[in-house]
Amino acid sequence: MITEFTLPNRPTKWPTHSEKVEIEVDQFKIAARVTTPEEIPTKGVFVLIPGFTGAKEDFIALTELLTEEGWATLAYDQPGQFESKGPNDESTYSLTHLAKALKAVANWAKEKFGLTPHAVGHSFGGLVINQHLTEGNEFSSVTLLCSGPGALPPNHQGAIPLVIPLLPQTSLSEIWQMKSAMDASNGAPQPNVDTTEMFRNRWVSNNPHAMRAKAVTLTSDLDFLPTLTQKREQLGSVHVVTGENDDAWPVSTQRAMAKAIGAEFHLIEKAGHHPALEQPHVTTRVLIEIAEST
Repeated sequence: MITEFTLPNRPTKWPTHSEKVEIEVDQFKIAARVTTPEEIPTKGVFVLIPGFTGAKEDFIALTELLTEEGWATLAYDQPGQFESKGPNDESTYSLTHLAKALKAVANWAKEKFGLTPHAVGHSFGGLVINQHLTEGNEFSSVTLLCSGPGALPPNHQGAIPLVIPLLPQTSLSEIWQMKSAMDASNGAPQPNVDTTEMFRNRWVSNNPHAMRAKAVTLTSDLDFLPTLTQKREQLGSVHVVTGENDDAWPVSTQRAMAKAIGAEFHLIEKAGHHPALEQPHVTTRVLIEIAEST
């Protein structure tokens, strides 16, 4: 069972039976963590896709809880993110290429476990799933976790537009220092030492060209809703899950998206943009119910 934690602190250590793997796709080597249930049969497998400034470690809490219930997990860093290194060509970080990487990861998981996986995309990771859905759905189920039908609304983009002109010429270390100073001056809660070091290490390890490309996507005029609505009968098992206090894509937007594309909508109480961290036990139950209903 995971040790209780309170945000902004979070788990930083993978379960001892978690395996670090690399999955090759085109010019990328995708860094992933595979965790298989111990001493009980594997019921299925979840592929977990992190958001813009996140990484596979955002799913440590979910991984522990899911594997305790018999579900294998594969959490990975998207191309250009943390331990998944990539080239400096920003075009290689388009949603089309990121969805291709997702498909390669899913095929790897299917071959390893002999099971069609379930996909869970958090925030920007949900946009990668949306791109995948426009090309067909090869998952048993897909879950958009605190994500939306396209780019972030202008009044929900935060500091992202300010970061775009800084990249790649300003080092990620410098931007980290700027962000830390800004958080301190605003009185933001400070994580413990282990969490802070994890945040810093993965931030400075990102490819700055990848960061810029993804930031541009999040602030563009991207809108998947017309295409997904048109394809709603072919999408398969699609679910929209969000925290009641999500401050990225408004809950009303996510609810409307679910209705438009024929997806089931799930609201997690006492959670914001990170239900997997804020309410890991509840989020785990929701994901298992989704998988078992497929």
